[in-house]
Amino acid sequence: MGITVRLGRDFSAGDRAGSPKVAIINETIARKYFADENPIGKHVGTGRVPDLEIIGVIADTKYQKLRETIPNTVYVPMYQPQRWLGTGRTLHVRTFAGPAGMAAAVREQVHILDKNLPVQMRLFPELVDENLTQERLIATLSGFFGGLALLLTAMGLYGVIAYRVQRRKHEIGIRMSLGARRTEVLWMVLRDCLLLAAVGIAAGVPASFWLSRFVASQLFGVTATDGPTIVTATLLLLVVAAGAAYIPARNAARVDPMVALRYE
Repeated sequence: MGITVRLGRDFSAGDRAGSPKVAIINETIARKYFADENPIGKHVGTGRVPDLEIIGVIADTKYQKLRETIPNTVYVPMYQPQRWLGTGRTLHVRTFAGPAGMAAAVREQVHILDKNLPVQMRLFPELVDENLTQERLIATLSGFFGGLALLLTAMGLYGVIAYRVQRRKHEIGIRMSLGARRTEVLWMVLRDCLLLAAVGIAAGVPASFWLSRFVASQLFGVTATDGPTIVTATLLLLVVAAGAAYIPARNAARVDPMVALRYE
Protein backbone atom coordinates (compact mmCIF):
# COMPACT_ATOMS: atom_id res chain seq x y z
CA MET A 1 0.00 0.00 0.00
CA GLY A 2 3.04 2.28 0.19
CA ILE A 3 2.44 3.27 3.83
CA THR A 4 5.68 4.64 5.29
CA VAL A 5 7.44 2.77 8.09
CA ARG A 6 8.38 5.40 10.69
CA LEU A 7 10.22 3.20 13.20
CA GLY A 8 11.35 -0.39 13.40
CA ARG A 9 10.78 -2.85 10.59
CA ASP A 10 8.14 -4.48 8.44
CA PHE A 11 6.99 -8.07 8.83
CA SER A 12 9.35 -10.79 7.64
CA ALA A 13 9.14 -14.52 6.90
CA GLY A 14 10.46 -15.24 10.39
CA ASP A 15 7.30 -13.79 11.94
CA ARG A 16 5.12 -16.59 10.59
CA ALA A 17 5.89 -18.94 13.44
CA GLY A 18 4.13 -16.60 15.84
CA SER A 19 6.57 -16.93 18.72
CA PRO A 20 6.71 -14.27 19.96
CA LYS A 21 3.61 -12.82 18.38
CA VAL A 22 4.44 -9.49 16.80
CA ALA A 23 2.54 -6.46 15.64
CA ILE A 24 3.01 -3.10 13.97
CA ILE A 25 1.16 -0.08 15.33
CA ASN A 26 0.25 3.21 13.73
CA GLU A 27 1.45 6.65 14.84
CA THR A 28 -1.81 7.38 16.65
CA ILE A 29 -1.22 4.53 19.11
CA ALA A 30 2.44 5.48 19.47
CA ARG A 31 1.54 9.07 20.39
CA LYS A 32 -1.38 8.14 22.62
CA TYR A 33 0.18 5.39 24.72
CA PHE A 34 3.95 5.83 24.42
CA ALA A 35 4.36 9.62 24.10
CA ASP A 36 8.07 10.35 23.64
CA GLU A 37 9.18 6.78 24.34
CA ASN A 38 10.40 4.38 21.69
CA PRO A 39 7.65 1.72 21.43
CA ILE A 40 9.85 -0.82 19.63
CA GLY A 41 10.18 -3.94 21.78
CA LYS A 42 7.29 -3.02 24.02
CA HIS A 43 4.01 -4.92 24.10
CA VAL A 44 0.48 -4.02 23.17
CA GLY A 45 -2.80 -5.89 23.51
CA THR A 46 -5.93 -5.88 21.41
CA GLY A 47 -8.29 -7.33 23.98
CA ARG A 48 -8.62 -10.67 22.25
CA VAL A 49 -4.84 -11.07 21.95
CA PRO A 50 -3.36 -9.52 25.10
CA ASP A 51 0.37 -9.77 24.29
CA LEU A 52 1.88 -8.59 21.02
CA GLU A 53 5.46 -7.38 20.69
CA ILE A 54 5.75 -4.13 18.76
CA ILE A 55 8.30 -4.38 15.93
CA GLY A 56 7.39 -1.26 13.96
CA VAL A 57 5.46 2.00 13.74
CA ILE A 58 3.90 3.09 10.47
CA ALA A 59 2.25 6.28 9.25
CA ASP A 60 -1.41 6.92 10.02
CA THR A 61 -3.93 6.12 7.31
CA LYS A 62 -7.69 5.92 6.88
CA TYR A 63 -9.68 2.87 5.85
CA GLN A 64 -13.43 3.38 5.65
CA LYS A 65 -14.02 7.06 4.96
CA LEU A 66 -11.85 10.06 4.20
CA ARG A 67 -13.58 12.09 6.89
CA GLU A 68 -13.12 9.55 9.66
CA THR A 69 -10.83 10.15 12.62
CA ILE A 70 -7.61 8.15 12.42
CA PRO A 71 -8.38 4.95 14.37
CA ASN A 72 -6.05 3.08 16.70
CA THR A 73 -4.68 0.46 14.34
CA VAL A 74 -2.69 -2.70 15.05
CA TYR A 75 -1.29 -4.77 12.18
CA VAL A 76 -0.42 -8.45 12.54
CA PRO A 77 1.14 -10.87 10.03
CA MET A 78 -1.48 -12.70 7.97
CA TYR A 79 0.14 -16.09 8.61
CA GLN A 80 0.64 -15.53 12.32
CA PRO A 81 -1.88 -17.73 14.19
CA GLN A 82 -4.82 -15.45 15.00
CA ARG A 83 -8.20 -17.09 15.45
CA TRP A 84 -9.90 -13.77 16.09
CA LEU A 85 -9.25 -12.42 12.62
CA GLY A 86 -12.27 -14.17 11.12
CA THR A 87 -12.51 -15.78 7.70
CA GLY A 88 -12.64 -12.79 5.37
CA ARG A 89 -9.52 -11.57 3.60
CA THR A 90 -8.77 -8.60 1.38
CA LEU A 91 -6.00 -8.87 -1.17
CA HIS A 92 -4.49 -5.62 -2.43
CA VAL A 93 -2.85 -5.82 -5.85
CA ARG A 94 -0.66 -3.09 -7.30
CA THR A 95 -0.19 -3.20 -11.07
CA PHE A 96 1.19 -1.03 -13.83
CA ALA A 97 -0.87 -2.93 -16.39
CA GLY A 98 -4.50 -2.35 -17.25
CA PRO A 99 -6.74 -2.98 -14.21
CA ALA A 100 -9.28 -4.95 -16.25
CA GLY A 101 -6.71 -7.46 -17.47
CA MET A 102 -5.14 -7.78 -14.02
CA ALA A 103 -8.54 -8.38 -12.42
CA ALA A 104 -9.13 -11.31 -14.73
CA ALA A 105 -5.67 -12.73 -13.94
CA VAL A 106 -6.20 -12.42 -10.17
CA ARG A 107 -9.62 -14.06 -10.37
CA GLU A 108 -8.11 -16.88 -12.41
CA GLN A 109 -5.35 -17.49 -9.85
CA VAL A 110 -7.84 -17.52 -6.97
CA HIS A 111 -10.01 -20.05 -8.76
CA ILE A 112 -6.97 -22.23 -9.35
CA LEU A 113 -6.55 -22.42 -5.58
CA ASP A 114 -10.26 -22.97 -4.97
CA LYS A 115 -12.85 -22.59 -7.70
CA ASN A 116 -15.60 -22.18 -5.07
CA LEU A 117 -14.07 -19.09 -3.46
CA PRO A 118 -16.19 -15.98 -4.13
CA VAL A 119 -14.16 -13.04 -5.45
CA GLN A 120 -15.32 -9.44 -5.31
CA MET A 121 -13.06 -6.83 -6.90
CA ARG A 122 -13.05 -3.06 -6.60
CA LEU A 123 -10.63 -0.54 -8.06
CA PHE A 124 -9.06 1.78 -5.49
CA PRO A 125 -9.99 4.94 -7.45
CA GLU A 126 -13.63 3.78 -7.38
CA LEU A 127 -13.56 3.58 -3.59
CA VAL A 128 -12.09 7.08 -3.34
CA ASP A 129 -14.66 8.43 -5.81
CA GLU A 130 -17.50 6.99 -3.74
CA ASN A 131 -16.17 8.77 -0.66
CA LEU A 132 -15.93 12.08 -2.51
CA THR A 133 -19.28 12.03 -4.33
CA GLN A 134 -20.90 14.58 -2.01
CA GLU A 135 -17.82 16.81 -1.90
CA ARG A 136 -17.47 16.82 -5.69
CA LEU A 137 -21.16 17.63 -6.16
CA ILE A 138 -20.88 20.55 -3.75
CA ALA A 139 -17.65 21.70 -5.41
CA THR A 140 -19.26 21.56 -8.87
CA LEU A 141 -22.34 23.50 -7.76
CA SER A 142 -20.21 26.00 -5.83
CA GLY A 143 -17.93 26.48 -8.82
CA PHE A 144 -20.90 27.00 -11.14
CA PHE A 145 -22.66 29.53 -8.94
CA GLY A 146 -19.35 31.19 -8.08
CA GLY A 147 -18.57 31.57 -11.78
CA LEU A 148 -22.08 32.91 -12.41
CA ALA A 149 -21.65 35.44 -9.60
CA LEU A 150 -18.28 36.47 -11.03
CA LEU A 151 -19.84 36.95 -14.47
CA LEU A 152 -22.66 39.06 -13.03
CA THR A 153 -20.10 41.09 -11.09
CA ALA A 154 -18.10 41.76 -14.25
CA MET A 155 -21.24 42.75 -16.18
CA GLY A 156 -22.40 45.02 -13.37
CA LEU A 157 -19.04 46.75 -13.06
CA TYR A 158 -18.79 47.15 -16.80
CA GLY A 159 -22.23 48.76 -16.96
CA VAL A 160 -21.54 51.12 -14.05
CA ILE A 161 -18.12 52.20 -15.33
CA ALA A 162 -19.36 52.61 -18.90
CA TYR A 163 -22.21 54.80 -17.64
CA ARG A 164 -19.86 56.89 -15.50
CA VAL A 165 -17.47 57.36 -18.44
CA GLN A 166 -20.35 58.52 -20.62
CA ARG A 167 -21.46 60.96 -17.93
CA ARG A 168 -17.91 62.29 -17.49
CA LYS A 169 -17.13 62.58 -21.18
CA HIS A 170 -17.16 66.37 -21.05
CA GLU A 171 -14.89 66.36 -17.99
CA ILE A 172 -12.50 63.94 -19.69
CA GLY A 173 -12.34 66.21 -22.76
CA ILE A 174 -11.43 69.18 -20.56
CA ARG A 175 -8.74 67.17 -18.76
CA MET A 176 -7.21 66.06 -22.04
CA SER A 177 -7.36 69.55 -23.53
CA LEU A 178 -5.45 70.79 -20.48
CA GLY A 179 -2.70 68.26 -21.06
CA ALA A 180 -3.83 65.04 -19.38
CA ARG A 181 -2.22 62.03 -21.04
CA ARG A 182 -4.20 59.03 -22.24
CA THR A 183 -2.52 56.79 -19.65
CA GLU A 184 -3.66 59.14 -16.90
CA VAL A 185 -7.25 59.00 -18.14
CA LEU A 186 -7.02 55.24 -18.43
CA TRP A 187 -5.77 54.92 -14.86
CA MET A 188 -8.43 57.34 -13.58
CA VAL A 189 -11.21 55.08 -14.86
CA LEU A 190 -9.52 51.87 -13.71
CA ARG A 191 -8.94 53.38 -10.29
CA ASP A 192 -12.63 54.13 -9.87
CA CYS A 193 -13.53 50.53 -10.73
CA LEU A 194 -10.88 49.04 -8.44
CA LEU A 195 -12.11 51.31 -5.65
CA LEU A 196 -15.63 49.92 -6.05
CA ALA A 197 -14.22 46.38 -6.00
CA ALA A 198 -12.12 47.16 -2.91
CA VAL A 199 -15.21 48.42 -1.05
CA GLY A 200 -17.04 45.21 -1.95
CA ILE A 201 -14.09 43.08 -0.85
CA ALA A 202 -13.79 44.97 2.45
CA ALA A 203 -17.42 44.14 3.18
CA GLY A 204 -17.40 40.66 1.68
CA VAL A 205 -14.32 39.13 3.33
CA PRO A 206 -15.53 39.58 6.95
CA ALA A 207 -18.97 38.35 5.89
CA SER A 208 -17.43 35.27 4.27
CA PHE A 209 -15.51 34.46 7.47
CA TRP A 210 -18.75 34.66 9.45
CA LEU A 211 -20.84 32.66 6.96
CA SER A 212 -18.16 30.01 6.32
CA ARG A 213 -18.91 28.32 9.64
CA PHE A 214 -22.22 27.12 8.16
CA VAL A 215 -20.43 25.17 5.39
CA ALA A 216 -17.41 24.00 7.37
CA SER A 217 -18.82 20.46 7.67
CA GLN A 218 -19.02 20.18 3.87
CA LEU A 219 -15.37 21.04 3.25
CA PHE A 220 -12.61 18.50 2.76
CA GLY A 221 -8.89 19.20 2.64
CA VAL A 222 -9.36 22.91 3.30
CA THR A 223 -10.57 24.95 6.28
CA ALA A 224 -13.46 27.38 6.15
CA THR A 225 -11.05 30.28 6.82
CA ASP A 226 -8.24 29.10 4.56
CA GLY A 227 -5.96 32.11 3.97
CA PRO A 228 -4.64 31.21 0.49
CA THR A 229 -8.21 30.59 -0.74
CA ILE A 230 -9.41 33.99 0.50
CA VAL A 231 -6.37 35.75 -0.99
CA THR A 232 -6.81 33.96 -4.33
CA ALA A 233 -10.50 34.86 -4.50
CA THR A 234 -9.70 38.49 -3.66
CA LEU A 235 -7.04 38.77 -6.34
CA LEU A 236 -9.33 37.06 -8.86
CA LEU A 237 -12.08 39.57 -8.14
CA LEU A 238 -9.65 42.47 -8.58
CA VAL A 239 -8.47 41.05 -11.91
CA VAL A 240 -12.07 40.61 -13.09
CA ALA A 241 -12.88 44.17 -12.00
CA ALA A 242 -9.89 45.53 -13.90
CA GLY A 243 -10.88 43.51 -16.96
CA ALA A 244 -14.47 44.74 -16.79
CA ALA A 245 -13.30 48.37 -16.60
CA TYR A 246 -10.65 48.10 -19.31
CA ILE A 247 -12.96 48.63 -22.29
CA PRO A 248 -14.69 51.73 -20.84
CA ALA A 249 -11.29 53.03 -19.71
CA ARG A 250 -9.80 52.50 -23.15
CA ASN A 251 -12.75 54.26 -24.76
CA ALA A 252 -12.33 57.16 -22.34
CA ALA A 253 -8.63 57.43 -23.19
CA ARG A 254 -9.49 57.66 -26.91
CA VAL A 255 -11.92 60.54 -26.47
CA ASP A 256 -11.26 63.42 -28.89
CA PRO A 257 -11.06 66.57 -26.70
CA MET A 258 -12.81 68.72 -29.36
CA VAL A 259 -15.68 66.24 -29.67
CA ALA A 260 -15.96 65.96 -25.90
CA LEU A 261 -16.01 69.75 -25.44
CA ARG A 262 -18.88 70.02 -27.93
CA TYR A 263 -20.73 67.20 -26.10
CA GLU A 264 -24.04 68.43 -24.64
